[in-house]
Amino acid sequence: MMRCKPDNPTVNKIFHVLLQILFIFIFLTIFSFTFVYSTEKAASKTQMNIVVDDLSLDMNVRPLVPKGREDIATILISGALDLAKKNAIKSTDEIIKEQNNKIIKKAFLWVGISSGVLLVIGLSLYLSGHCLPFHMHMKEALIVVFFVALTELAFLLIITREYWLVDPSEIRQTLGDAMQDYIKKHHPQNN
Repeated sequence: MMRCKPDNPTVNKIFHVLLQILFIFIFLTIFSFTFVYSTEKAASKTQMNIVVDDLSLDMNVRPLVPKGREDIATILISGALDLAKKNAIKSTDEIIKEQNNKIIKKAFLWVGISSGVLLVIGLSLYLSGHCLPFHMHMKEALIVVFFVALTELAFLLIITREYWLVDPSEIRQTLGDAMQDYIKKHHPQNN
Protein backbone atom coordinates (compact mmCIF):
# COMPACT_ATOMS: atom_id res chain seq x y z
CA MET A 1 0.00 0.00 0.00
CA MET A 2 1.30 3.41 -0.99
CA ARG A 3 1.78 5.99 1.73
CA CYS A 4 0.68 9.54 1.07
CA LYS A 5 3.09 12.41 1.36
CA PRO A 6 2.03 15.24 3.66
CA ASP A 7 -0.70 17.37 2.08
CA ASN A 8 0.76 20.00 -0.24
CA PRO A 9 -1.72 22.89 -0.60
CA THR A 10 0.01 24.25 -3.72
CA VAL A 11 -0.17 20.93 -5.57
CA ASN A 12 -3.77 20.49 -4.45
CA LYS A 13 -4.76 23.98 -5.61
CA ILE A 14 -3.03 23.65 -9.00
CA PHE A 15 -4.70 20.31 -9.71
CA HIS A 16 -8.04 21.70 -8.53
CA VAL A 17 -7.80 24.72 -10.86
CA LEU A 18 -6.70 22.58 -13.81
CA LEU A 19 -9.61 20.19 -13.25
CA GLN A 20 -12.10 23.08 -13.15
CA ILE A 21 -10.63 24.58 -16.32
CA LEU A 22 -10.89 21.21 -18.07
CA PHE A 23 -14.52 20.70 -17.02
CA ILE A 24 -15.48 24.21 -18.13
CA PHE A 25 -13.64 23.70 -21.42
CA ILE A 26 -15.47 20.42 -22.05
CA PHE A 27 -18.82 21.98 -21.16
CA LEU A 28 -18.30 25.05 -23.35
CA THR A 29 -17.16 22.92 -26.29
CA ILE A 30 -20.23 20.70 -26.15
CA PHE A 31 -22.55 23.62 -25.36
CA SER A 32 -21.21 25.67 -28.28
CA PHE A 33 -21.70 22.98 -30.89
CA THR A 34 -25.17 22.01 -29.69
CA PHE A 35 -27.37 24.58 -27.99
CA VAL A 36 -25.51 27.77 -28.97
CA TYR A 37 -25.30 26.62 -32.59
CA SER A 38 -29.03 25.93 -32.89
CA THR A 39 -30.03 29.12 -31.05
CA GLU A 40 -27.75 31.35 -33.10
CA LYS A 41 -28.82 29.65 -36.33
CA ALA A 42 -32.48 30.38 -35.55
CA ALA A 43 -31.67 33.98 -34.56
CA SER A 44 -29.60 34.59 -37.70
CA LYS A 45 -32.36 33.15 -39.89
CA THR A 46 -34.87 35.52 -38.30
CA GLN A 47 -32.51 38.46 -38.79
CA MET A 48 -31.82 37.46 -42.39
CA ASN A 49 -35.55 37.36 -43.12
CA ILE A 50 -35.91 40.86 -41.67
CA VAL A 51 -33.00 42.09 -43.81
CA VAL A 52 -34.42 40.48 -46.97
CA ASP A 53 -37.84 42.00 -46.28
CA ASP A 54 -36.18 45.38 -45.75
CA LEU A 55 -34.17 45.06 -48.97
CA SER A 56 -37.09 43.90 -51.08
CA LEU A 57 -38.99 47.08 -50.21
CA ASP A 58 -36.11 49.12 -51.67
CA MET A 59 -35.64 47.04 -54.82
CA ASN A 60 -38.44 48.41 -56.95
CA VAL A 61 -37.07 48.29 -60.48
CA ARG A 62 -40.44 48.92 -62.14
CA PRO A 63 -39.67 52.62 -62.88
CA LEU A 64 -36.46 51.54 -64.67
CA VAL A 65 -38.19 49.08 -67.02
CA PRO A 66 -39.70 50.51 -70.22
CA LYS A 67 -43.48 50.20 -70.57
CA GLY A 68 -44.53 46.93 -72.17
CA ARG A 69 -41.26 45.16 -71.20
CA GLU A 70 -42.22 44.30 -67.61
CA ASP A 71 -42.66 40.58 -68.40
CA ILE A 72 -39.20 40.30 -69.98
CA ALA A 73 -37.58 42.13 -67.06
CA THR A 74 -39.37 39.91 -64.57
CA ILE A 75 -38.26 36.74 -66.37
CA LEU A 76 -34.64 37.94 -66.60
CA ILE A 77 -34.42 39.00 -62.98
CA SER A 78 -36.20 35.88 -61.75
CA GLY A 79 -33.99 33.59 -63.84
CA ALA A 80 -30.80 35.33 -62.70
CA LEU A 81 -31.86 35.09 -59.06
CA ASP A 82 -32.80 31.39 -59.41
CA LEU A 83 -29.42 30.60 -60.98
CA ALA A 84 -27.54 32.54 -58.30
CA LYS A 85 -29.53 30.77 -55.59
CA LYS A 86 -28.81 27.29 -57.00
CA ASN A 87 -25.09 27.99 -57.42
CA ALA A 88 -24.78 29.52 -53.95
CA ILE A 89 -26.53 26.65 -52.24
CA LYS A 90 -24.41 23.92 -53.86
CA SER A 91 -20.96 25.36 -53.37
CA THR A 92 -21.32 27.42 -50.21
CA ASP A 93 -23.13 24.79 -48.15
CA GLU A 94 -20.41 22.22 -48.73
CA ILE A 95 -17.63 24.71 -47.94
CA ILE A 96 -19.37 25.79 -44.74
CA LYS A 97 -20.04 22.21 -43.64
CA GLU A 98 -16.44 21.21 -44.32
CA GLN A 99 -15.06 24.22 -42.42
CA ASN A 100 -17.42 23.67 -39.47
CA ASN A 101 -16.52 19.96 -39.29
CA LYS A 102 -12.83 20.86 -39.20
CA ILE A 103 -13.43 23.27 -36.32
CA ILE A 104 -15.53 20.72 -34.38
CA LYS A 105 -12.87 18.02 -34.85
CA LYS A 106 -10.15 20.44 -33.75
CA ALA A 107 -12.12 21.47 -30.65
CA PHE A 108 -12.73 17.87 -29.59
CA LEU A 109 -9.11 17.00 -30.32
CA TRP A 110 -8.09 19.72 -27.85
CA VAL A 111 -10.62 18.38 -25.33
CA GLY A 112 -8.97 14.96 -25.67
CA ILE A 113 -5.45 16.36 -25.43
CA SER A 114 -6.33 18.46 -22.38
CA SER A 115 -8.02 15.51 -20.68
CA GLY A 116 -5.01 13.31 -21.42
CA VAL A 117 -2.56 15.87 -20.05
CA LEU A 118 -4.56 16.26 -16.84
CA LEU A 119 -4.84 12.48 -16.50
CA VAL A 120 -1.05 12.15 -16.87
CA ILE A 121 -0.53 14.91 -14.28
CA GLY A 122 -2.96 13.23 -11.87
CA LEU A 123 -1.34 9.81 -12.32
CA SER A 124 2.14 11.31 -11.94
CA LEU A 125 1.12 12.99 -8.71
CA TYR A 126 -0.47 9.79 -7.43
CA LEU A 127 2.54 7.66 -8.33
CA SER A 128 4.89 10.16 -6.68
CA GLY A 129 2.94 9.78 -3.43
CA HIS A 130 0.58 12.76 -3.54
CA CYS A 131 -2.86 11.62 -2.48
CA LEU A 132 -5.23 14.19 -3.95
CA PRO A 133 -8.78 14.44 -2.64
CA PHE A 134 -10.04 13.71 -6.16
CA HIS A 135 -13.70 13.22 -5.19
CA MET A 136 -13.73 16.63 -3.48
CA HIS A 137 -12.10 18.28 -6.51
CA MET A 138 -14.62 16.62 -8.84
CA LYS A 139 -17.58 17.74 -6.74
CA GLU A 140 -16.35 21.35 -6.60
CA ALA A 141 -15.52 21.40 -10.32
CA LEU A 142 -19.00 20.10 -11.19
CA ILE A 143 -20.61 22.78 -9.01
CA VAL A 144 -18.57 25.47 -10.79
CA VAL A 145 -19.55 24.02 -14.21
CA PHE A 146 -23.20 24.01 -13.13
CA PHE A 147 -23.10 27.74 -12.36
CA VAL A 148 -21.15 28.50 -15.53
CA ALA A 149 -23.82 26.56 -17.45
CA LEU A 150 -26.63 28.55 -15.83
CA THR A 151 -24.86 31.81 -16.61
CA GLU A 152 -24.17 30.83 -20.23
CA LEU A 153 -27.73 29.62 -20.75
CA ALA A 154 -29.26 32.75 -19.24
CA PHE A 155 -26.98 35.02 -21.26
CA LEU A 156 -27.75 33.15 -24.47
CA LEU A 157 -31.51 33.09 -23.97
CA ILE A 158 -31.92 36.61 -22.59
CA ILE A 159 -29.31 38.66 -24.43
CA THR A 160 -27.71 36.88 -27.37
CA ARG A 161 -30.95 35.66 -28.93
CA GLU A 162 -32.25 39.23 -29.16
CA TYR A 163 -28.96 40.87 -30.21
CA TRP A 164 -28.87 42.03 -33.83
CA LEU A 165 -25.73 41.17 -35.72
CA VAL A 166 -27.04 42.13 -39.13
CA ASP A 167 -27.40 45.78 -40.15
CA PRO A 168 -29.83 46.08 -43.10
CA SER A 169 -28.21 49.33 -44.28
CA GLU A 170 -24.76 47.77 -44.38
CA ILE A 171 -26.02 44.73 -46.29
CA ARG A 172 -27.93 46.97 -48.71
CA GLN A 173 -24.74 48.97 -49.37
CA THR A 174 -22.56 45.86 -49.76
CA LEU A 175 -25.09 44.18 -52.04
CA GLY A 176 -25.45 47.32 -54.16
CA ASP A 177 -21.68 47.68 -54.49
CA ALA A 178 -21.29 44.00 -55.42
CA MET A 179 -24.01 44.25 -58.07
CA GLN A 180 -22.44 47.37 -59.55
CA ASP A 181 -19.01 45.71 -59.64
CA TYR A 182 -20.52 42.65 -61.31
CA ILE A 183 -22.25 44.79 -63.94
CA LYS A 184 -19.02 46.70 -64.63
CA LYS A 185 -17.06 43.45 -65.09
CA HIS A 186 -19.67 41.56 -67.12
CA HIS A 187 -21.51 44.19 -69.13
CA PRO A 188 -21.12 43.58 -72.89
CA GLN A 189 -19.74 47.11 -73.44
CA ASN A 190 -16.82 46.36 -71.08
CA ASN A 191 -15.72 43.19 -72.89
